[in-house]
Amino acid sequence: MTLRDFAKKVVHESHTAVSKWEKYGNEATHMDVNIEKMLRLHMDARINVNTVEQKQDFFSRYKVVENLAFTQQLAPFCLEI
Repeated sequence: MTLRDFAKKVVHESHTAVSKWEKYGNEATHMDVNIEKMLRLHMDARINVNTVEQKQDFFSRYKVVENLAFTQQLAPFCLEI
């Protein structure tokens, strides 16, 4: 998926915004919490959801992400590929 496609289809932002976030590396990007929720859910679904059990686990992780708006500081999002 190209940067422009990702920006348009996943986070509904401009490709320049996504490029700006990438430059932060492992540091906080200060993106809108709703965009971060969608991004985390997209990544989690793409990597971890294949079986019925994984779908149930995904829903559990979704509930955690859903509560992010109520936290003061977000934990880094680490992917195990």
